[in-house]
Amino acid sequence: MTIYDKMKSIYMNTCLEKQFQAAGLEVVV
Repeated sequence: MTIYDKMKSIYMNTCLEKQFQAAGLEVVV
């Protein structure tokens, strides 16, 4: 996995987490 892929993965996870929080759901990691 390249650094770009890793950053992209983290970015996607962060976006999903924010969407869940916006929906009023608690994100369980």
